[in-house]
Amino acid sequence: MCLLRLRIFKIGFGGTKIDMIIKGALEPLFFLIFIKMKHLTCSIFLLITFSYALAQELTVGVVLDTVKCLNIPAQTYALYLPTKFSKQEAKEYALLMIFEPAARGALPVKKYKRLAEKYSVVLACSNNSKNGSWQLAFESGEAVLNDVLNKTGITKDKVYFSGFSGGSRAAIASAVLTNSRTGVIACGAGYPNVPNYRPTNASKFKMALLCGRLDMNYHELLMVEKDLIKKGLPSLYIKGNYDHQWPDLPSMDKAFLYQFGSKTMDAQTDCRKWAIQVDSLLNKGQLVEAVDGITELIELSGEGNSKTDFQELLFETQSQKEYKKDFKAYNRSLDKEREYQNEFFDAFKTIPVSRLEKVDSSAKDLEWWLLKIKRYKKLSQHSDRHKANVGHRLLNIIGLHCASTIPKYKASKDYEMAIRLNKIWVATEQTRFWALLTLVDTYSLNNQKKEAFNTLEQLYQLGFRNDRFGTAKNYFVNIKSDPRFSELATKIRESN
Repeated sequence: MCLLRLRIFKIGFGGTKIDMIIKGALEPLFFLIFIKMKHLTCSIFLLITFSYALAQELTVGVVLDTVKCLNIPAQTYALYLPTKFSKQEAKEYALLMIFEPAARGALPVKKYKRLAEKYSVVLACSNNSKNGSWQLAFESGEAVLNDVLNKTGITKDKVYFSGFSGGSRAAIASAVLTNSRTGVIACGAGYPNVPNYRPTNASKFKMALLCGRLDMNYHELLMVEKDLIKKGLPSLYIKGNYDHQWPDLPSMDKAFLYQFGSKTMDAQTDCRKWAIQVDSLLNKGQLVEAVDGITELIELSGEGNSKTDFQELLFETQSQKEYKKDFKAYNRSLDKEREYQNEFFDAFKTIPVSRLEKVDSSAKDLEWWLLKIKRYKKLSQHSDRHKANVGHRLLNIIGLHCASTIPKYKASKDYEMAIRLNKIWVATEQTRFWALLTLVDTYSLNNQKKEAFNTLEQLYQLGFRNDRFGTAKNYFVNIKSDPRFSELATKIRESN
């Protein structure tokens, strides 16, 4: 049996050329030819096809979750081609290469497909690249980039980069290492930890920085903004009201407008809408946030009367005594935040040694952390919004630090340490569902079944239902045979 894989574009049929590429998609075509010879029978299977994957890749207006790279099939990515995209008009489109910190390629592609339509941008996000390995990020990024460029006809000078959290750092590194002359949309994190992967005075791309005011990395991006200004690189820091997550659609809309511009009247309409929001902030006395919004509008409104009006509004607002008072309170809160951060960053370093136990009078044990979290929770409820934001960001960073550390202890079967860190994570109430679910799993691995079921019951009371039960089933390995698990599973199913 001989297997031949052939790629064809046009086939002669009945004396007529039939173009098998319809909107870039060629359905699989199979020919089975059996040839009998004297004393020898040979079956030759001729497979003439573009794989179904290739047919998918050229489908417009649909989010494709898993597109295989033709040259490296193990590398896959999510892809979105705007509905009006065609290879013949590829020069009119940009490509946004996205890095997702947990390799959830479809997540940002689905979230921002409306913006892809609005700004004529193709979205591609690797399903392989994730936090933890520069080599993995670069190999995945290169494979996806080459595959998309080959299939779409988009040129290299129209490639932009974006990412969230660790993916943001990968996006910046990719722009630096490829000598990009376009732009980066950096979400929820700043520079890579490798100095050679950071922008220099000679860099040619502009950066949109996006971060929520409740995000643990908010302060870091303030420092990045200052560095970019010092280096003379164009940038815009767009702040929203969210924590450590992919930016909301309005914030990303501003970033797309900043990077890709607009060929329609939508930009003027959007700027008027955002100006109304700024006016609302001014009326509420939230002058620091209002100035942020005005600064964005100056950058996004383009040249003309509108830009001049926003510049005048900025000068007028910053001249007010109320603004100066609000800005001073804001800076005081940032100074206090740095003080708090330095304290618990030092405490983080002692955890491997102290194991969160009271080994001496200076040790930061579990009780110390729980008391700190109680203090930060109270701060997050403060009537002063700047102080409240600091409290939220501190809880955010403690919770996510524990979440990222727990797997290391579970991998080494140090379940006692994993449980202690998990208790800190739960106390912060950051991503509470997953914090409790992880605690159930760690209790079960440590054969603490009573605690595991008590926590699972707590999850049920918080709304853990059948729609989440399937996705979380791998967490219950050591308690599935227990009758209590069957009882709880039945209760969850019946209440759905």
